[in-house]
Amino acid sequence: DKSIIEKALQVFAPEKAPDIDVETRESAGFNYVIDMLTSWRSRAKHHQELPRAAGLIDLDPEAIEAANSWNSVAKNVFSAKCFKLPKPAHIIPALQAGFKVPVVLEVLYDLDAWIWADNQGHLKERALPEIIPKDLNAQIIAGNTTLDEHLDGDWAIFVKKEFTQHGKGPMSRHFSGKQDDEFRERLQCLEQLVDDITRYLFD
Repeated sequence: DKSIIEKALQVFAPEKAPDIDVETRESAGFNYVIDMLTSWRSRAKHHQELPRAAGLIDLDPEAIEAANSWNSVAKNVFSAKCFKLPKPAHIIPALQAGFKVPVVLEVLYDLDAWIWADNQGHLKERALPEIIPKDLNAQIIAGNTTLDEHLDGDWAIFVKKEFTQHGKGPMSRHFSGKQDDEFRERLQCLEQLVDDITRYLFD
């Protein structure tokens, strides 16, 4: 995650990127992010000379609730604010079809990136009952239909597979090594997020 966020800052906010420190921790979830924001806020409210801090979380229901709760507390965002990943255009049809695909950073990668990752052995099968709508799952179990009948080739891999923990690092290093123009085109969904974060940190 760190390498992708740093690359996004370099591409979408080159004039601000050198002044932003990106910190993360392997397997750190939204609770870690909220804890770090709480720690920063505890210091910053007594030391107003400190810069602002921005947290970034995945788009799962518990994380969204935690982010909204943090941002809604009076004066928290004076010094620390929680942001959420965007939904990339390529995953929206799967979500609209009722598939509960978690919007984590790896889902921001496009289809070609996922095919590359699959060929490199960086993907594994998902626990599908957690992703498939309940009524569809019941129909599949009853033998009335198959999962593939309800998937589109443009987004089927996002439903059926996910990144292994060991595959996330090689994938982020591979993608963050792209030329700026290619990175900008293929991760366009991060541009608005970077703009929102940099405006918060510096305005």
